[in-house]
Amino acid sequence: MIDSVFSTKDKEKVLDRYTLKFAEYGHSEQSLGWGPKGRQALRYQVLSSYWNLENKEILDIGAGFGDFFSNARAQRIKKYTGLELVPEFVDKGREIYGSDDLFSLLEHDISSPAPLPDNDITLISGLFNFALLNGENYSFIEDVLTRSFEKCTTGVSANFIVDRVDFRDPVIFYSDPATILSIGLKLSKKVVLQQDYFPFECTLHISKNDSFDPETVIFLEPNL
Repeated sequence: MIDSVFSTKDKEKVLDRYTLKFAEYGHSEQSLGWGPKGRQALRYQVLSSYWNLENKEILDIGAGFGDFFSNARAQRIKKYTGLELVPEFVDKGREIYGSDDLFSLLEHDISSPAPLPDNDITLISGLFNFALLNGENYSFIEDVLTRSFEKCTTGVSANFIVDRVDFRDPVIFYSDPATILSIGLKLSKKVVLQQDYFPFECTLHISKNDSFDPETVIFLEPNL
């Protein structure tokens, strides 16, 4: 399914866009398409804040340079694996972080049938913000989230640009938060949609363990 949604032309468009940005900006969040405002650190903080990362294996899909590794290492993770489509990002990330045994950054096409690595927590930043040529972004989002959820033991977090904006760039996909929440609820009863850090972005957290006490009807592992 996913290979037909994320087409070869989409892939070429993504590679062209980010290769050009890397040539202009080098190792910078501007190369990742986020702009020059220094908000990447807060995005990483939000993605990881819902989880206890200590001694966990982290999978970062659409990892860019693997910069989240600095955040994850400080939280005493067991292992970090980043998957990234753009080869220039992979090469640069390995140059920066590759000397650390906990770090691995792999060139990977998310539309390929290759299974995702087993992990505890999957984080996805920026992957869903590119408008697909066929308009099937929600199918792409649901496919990736479902595959990610199947391979993790603890949960998945992903961020999105929302459609409550006063300016639109044709290259960007603007997600409806209600639709994003409904996709998460197909996978788990225990879901959080967080939009309290930027006015035009949100993060979805999906917990693997949504078991609850049938007497009290309270989750057995509440994040309170």
